Amino acid sequence: MKIVVLLLCLSAPLLAQPAARICDVQGRAHASSLAGQSVTLTGIVTSVARDSATGHALITLQSAPSDEDSSPLTSEALFVRLDDGPRPAPGDLLRVAGRLKEYNPGGVDSNLRFTTLMASSPAELLGRRALPRPVLLGAQGRAVPAGSIDDDTRGSIGSRPGPFDPGSDAIDFFESLEGMRVALPDALAVDATSKYGELVLLPDAGAASESLAGVALVIAEGDFNPERVMVQGGRWLDGDFPVPQVDAGARFDGPFVGVMSYSYGNPKIMLTQPAPAVLAPDADVAADTRVGLGPVPVGHARMVGYNVENLSPASDPARMARLGRHIAQDLGGPDLVALQEVQDGSGPDDDGSTSAAATLDALIAAIDAAGGPGYRAFELAPRDGADGGQPGGNIRVAFLVRNDGALAAVQRPGGGSDVAVEVQAGSDGAPRLSHSPGRVAPDHGAWHRSRVPLALELSMGGEPLFVVSCHLRSKGGDTPLFGMTQPFERPSERLRLLQTEVLSSFVDELLALDPNARVVLLGDFNDFQFSAPLGRLVQDGALRNLTDSLPAGERWTYIYQGNAQALDHMLVSPGFTAAAGGPEHLDYGVMHLNSVAHDGASDHDPCVLTFRVEGAEGDR
Repeated sequence: MKIVVLLLCLSAPLLAQPAARICDVQGRAHASSLAGQSVTLTGIVTSVARDSATGHALITLQSAPSDEDSSPLTSEALFVRLDDGPRPAPGDLLRVAGRLKEYNPGGVDSNLRFTTLMASSPAELLGRRALPRPVLLGAQGRAVPAGSIDDDTRGSIGSRPGPFDPGSDAIDFFESLEGMRVALPDALAVDATSKYGELVLLPDAGAASESLAGVALVIAEGDFNPERVMVQGGRWLDGDFPVPQVDAGARFDGPFVGVMSYSYGNPKIMLTQPAPAVLAPDADVAADTRVGLGPVPVGHARMVGYNVENLSPASDPARMARLGRHIAQDLGGPDLVALQEVQDGSGPDDDGSTSAAATLDALIAAIDAAGGPGYRAFELAPRDGADGGQPGGNIRVAFLVRNDGALAAVQRPGGGSDVAVEVQAGSDGAPRLSHSPGRVAPDHGAWHRSRVPLALELSMGGEPLFVVSCHLRSKGGDTPLFGMTQPFERPSERLRLLQTEVLSSFVDELLALDPNARVVLLGDFNDFQFSAPLGRLVQDGALRNLTDSLPAGERWTYIYQGNAQALDHMLVSPGFTAAAGGPEHLDYGVMHLNSVAHDGASDHDPCVLTFRVEGAEGDR
């Protein structure tokens, strides 16, 4: 009798836990008003995984139809971490008791939380039920808001006093589906499958998105395309369901079905059944890659900016060969290629070496093997470990100049890793560089653990041309678009603004000696054409960003999580434009050779400028 009484006493707190509906627990907010309290819930298991940290079962539990509140403002599911006991299966109807917790995925403060029941005892199996019908995303069901991510929060969304608007705010829309079964029909891929097994899709083939241009979902100032839906392969106890390896523009024979989750700063559908088959790409939405530019026209020159993504002799030989074909064939053997992310000859091996001669020689050999012209490389090695990037790689910017091109490099000795290039007045009063190539203000704090720009003086039709290859500070440290802080913040922009201040000062020195100086800045600026750092470079008309000359749907060189965006730019001085015969003689564009492909030779697309040069020989 004492044992029985003891067991009853031990079970009394569990029995006293109040029963609640899942919709009441979730509520109409990003955080449950019952967080920290103990409740008993009943629902249907829709997925079963193993918590890698504890080994416990982690399930999604969704309301039976009889328990739903029929409101689109509240989720009818939540995550449950089960205590010891038999592992449930999808379709089990469970009663489970425990304490509610707002769980932070990965322990990262910028992530949104999701409501989780931490079970305090084994779940009780009540029977079997059919899985709840998934919510259709798109025109056939619930449309994903395309207007805004969040238009009424200023600060932490966890303590937001403002309204909860799933109909207009995408961040609220995905919260209102947290843990629920969803289906995405007639999907269009707007990015290639990522190395993390993620795929970014639009429902209804993108019919509701005004930002879609071909296969690219292009960002604009104030519009970061909240209608994107990320899908990730699910790993469950009853099987793995990966996403297919596809390029942007892929279509699918059926819907993607899974549960709505969140991780690494993004709401995402975790697949709970096999992905649909891939259909052949629709020719009407094929990417315009501008492939086959052909040789440089008579009387013209061609200049390219190309981030080659941590290139070294240790890179995949097939990738090196593709880059060689890009430069030799697709880009038509340009006169000058400004490179970013060139590693030293030992690649990521941290052996103290800094020279990139072996890397550049390998790329030149790949160009030659693809039938391209001969090139000469120009670089100045950084101090070991000083310029950031992949540890041991010593990435830097560099140039390739065609041996028989219309642009001839002016070589002046004296440059070095810590030697600042100076703008000097020549004997005729015109600007010249103290040494060429030369690093721009390498001792300035703006370049701390960041790539120092490299300036090169060239001859363009017998007149000096000053070109600077740039690779500004990355966006590391910015908060995610769908993160806890709204609106999202871009603190890294302050560092790039400081860097563009330095670059602007360098340009100003050239223009002070000759207002008609021919100046070009190009490369990976790691920021958008409408950002403050890029705005600083075009301030007062000193430079013009050629990205702004493109139609809105073509302003992209990179795709990040489905958002096509221009990070690579080319900026020219009025004197350069005049020397080329005016804006009508500047043919600028982006060749989308890599960003739309899951196996691209780089993660960036090259920018290409073909322009008239007086006295240039043609068709080389």
